[in-house]
Amino acid sequence: MIKNLLKISQQYTAKQMRTGKDITPVQPFEEASPTKRPFSNKVSDAHQTYPVKLTFKNVCMEVSSFQFVNGPDNQKVKTLIKHKILKGVSGLALPGQTTYIMGSSGAGKTSLLNILSDRISKRNGTNIEGTVNINDTIPLNDKVFGDFAAYVMQDDILYEFLTPREALIFAARLKLGGDEDQKLQRVNEVLEELGLISQQNTLIGSVKMKTLSGGERKRVAIGVEMITNPSLLLLDEPTSGLDSFKALSIVKLLDKQAKKGKTVIATLHQPSSEAFKTFDRLILMVDGNIAFQGKASESVSHFARIGFNCPIHSNPADFFMKILSVNYPKTEEDEKVIKTLVNGYDTKYSTKNFVLVRRKHN
Repeated sequence: MIKNLLKISQQYTAKQMRTGKDITPVQPFEEASPTKRPFSNKVSDAHQTYPVKLTFKNVCMEVSSFQFVNGPDNQKVKTLIKHKILKGVSGLALPGQTTYIMGSSGAGKTSLLNILSDRISKRNGTNIEGTVNINDTIPLNDKVFGDFAAYVMQDDILYEFLTPREALIFAARLKLGGDEDQKLQRVNEVLEELGLISQQNTLIGSVKMKTLSGGERKRVAIGVEMITNPSLLLLDEPTSGLDSFKALSIVKLLDKQAKKGKTVIATLHQPSSEAFKTFDRLILMVDGNIAFQGKASESVSHFARIGFNCPIHSNPADFFMKILSVNYPKTEEDEKVIKTLVNGYDTKYSTKNFVLVRRKHN
């Protein structure tokens, strides 16, 4: 199985380098089973990246909770309130590309990312519908997620009295098989990839004991998940709390990882114009809906077609955040803007038409 996937990866990489086109794996994975999974935690396999296309279709999320609302005679009445977080969204992320999810607070971007990584428990009051698949055939869930994917949380959890090197060694011993020399070799590779060689023996530190910078801490957090060389990497607000220069360095790091064949999906809030230029694909969300999905380079022209013109020499990301912002509770004007954005969304990049789009570009 691993040999077949390696062959797929080599064919994919060779064709991408030769043509420069966006392509998908030449064939889907075999269906996963408890005894036959497409990936392993061997150190030898940490050097392989297998092409992963992630698709999600008609994803809905509804949260129910009891709240006290004004009833007759202004008395508080306990009432079951239902909130629709995601409203039937569909889309995809491709190998060798970065896909960034953007939207204002409450748009549903983090909820979508957590559903894609199966991190939301189906507890009472939470209803989730829709499908998430890997290479069209493998349902993505927590049973197979760790075999080929990794998730980097917004708030890193790192032990302050460890160094970056020690943190990665600890992660390697937990996640990788093989002998100690192979694990240390993988640690050295990740430190080099992350640009942490000069800081590898510095204590990570904490808020009170600052040693590493915010950007360096974030790189360590990413490195802990990269130790297995995941083919699918999901990150929640990886640039949160960083200045524009350090945020740009993280975005460039993710772009570099994608160019190695990984599928990178991340939520971002307000990237700089220089960071935006590195984006491959973009998903823009508003009020639980998708307002745009496709190549980031085509996003400005899309909004111009529906009456939202981005000013010349302005940052497209800032412009998008401005028009996607919604005040809650929503006003009538907010509802009109949301309707215009959602109705104007061009679905030619949605999953149901993806095959036609792929043929057009190949």
